[in-house]
Amino acid sequence: MAKRSGFSEKRMLNRRFRGTEEAILDALFGAKNFLNMKSVVGGAKISRSTFYRHHKTIHSVVSDYERYVLKKYVKILSKIMHKRDVEIKILYRQMLVFMMVNKKVLLFLLKNNNGEVVRKMIRKLEPSVVEECRWPKESKKMFEIYVNEIFGVVEGWSKENFAEGRIEVVLGDIMYLTETSRKRLLPLEN
Repeated sequence: MAKRSGFSEKRMLNRRFRGTEEAILDALFGAKNFLNMKSVVGGAKISRSTFYRHHKTIHSVVSDYERYVLKKYVKILSKIMHKRDVEIKILYRQMLVFMMVNKKVLLFLLKNNNGEVVRKMIRKLEPSVVEECRWPKESKKMFEIYVNEIFGVVEGWSKENFAEGRIEVVLGDIMYLTETSRKRLLPLEN
């Protein structure tokens, strides 16, 4: 019987699988060119077959991690968003805590997918943001500018390695951008 290959949240619960993923991530961080199989398996001290049990190809690693992170994030967020009258501040705090807890993977993704995963995480909050900011429902352009502003704050925090001691300052900056967005961004819509 062939061994299963692939990267999933269920498999990440296995300590041995997770340990190998940690080694792969460490090797990817240390590799000069992350798409070099030899440097990754050598740095992780694993065989090629072990690598292929975790990822289909060397080129799929970034997308595997992006799917994994977004799936975990949406699962956590959906539990909170279904509550009535949830404050946007609570949603952003949860997002920041999630980033802090998963910083190794998120730093890897920020480096290798131009921050698209973080932008997707912010976009998941769109209904709450539009309601909180009292924007017109068709304000897609405003929301994209807002996403880029929030991404800038998060990217700055990532340069501090998602330091726990800075979470309240980062949340304060995000809330300031959220509270002042109507004044700043509504003229851009017209």
